[in-house]
Amino acid sequence: MTSSLLTDRLRWRRELAARWDQRRLDAYTTFAATLKDITTLGFRLTAELRPGSHSIPIERTVGLQDLAAANARKAKDWEALLLLADEPCVTAAREWRDAVREFERFSRAETIDAPAWQERLDRMNEARDGFYVAARRSLGVQGGSVEQFKYLPRSAP
Repeated sequence: MTSSLLTDRLRWRRELAARWDQRRLDAYTTFAATLKDITTLGFRLTAELRPGSHSIPIERTVGLQDLAAANARKAKDWEALLLLADEPCVTAAREWRDAVREFERFSRAETIDAPAWQERLDRMNEARDGFYVAARRSLGVQGGSVEQFKYLPRSAP
């Protein structure tokens, strides 16, 4: 085998790996953005039920329609993530997705149980951190922890 052929083969493998890394990054960021959209809509739907909320209220019918659209995107985003992510990342994504689903269920209610709300919010934020840790590891991103949960305010709605 000539050195030229070996060099070409190695370059092709590096380029292929880079393309898959980019696709994984796109799948991870798209999935995360959709879950954040659902979370934001949950905060907006409950803004008037949470004294001191900084969320901009949304009319209930519009908010529920937007949630339905975001959930349709989430289903598509989930498929891309399943195709491209490694097992630890899928596990972490599933935990975050399930926590967001539970948070969303609470945000659809027309009353707020403050301790239960905070419990759902904490679980969702912890799961988000777990997803980012797994996604960064999957992509080989260095630089230490980016966990946010311990820095977030933890007060009842």
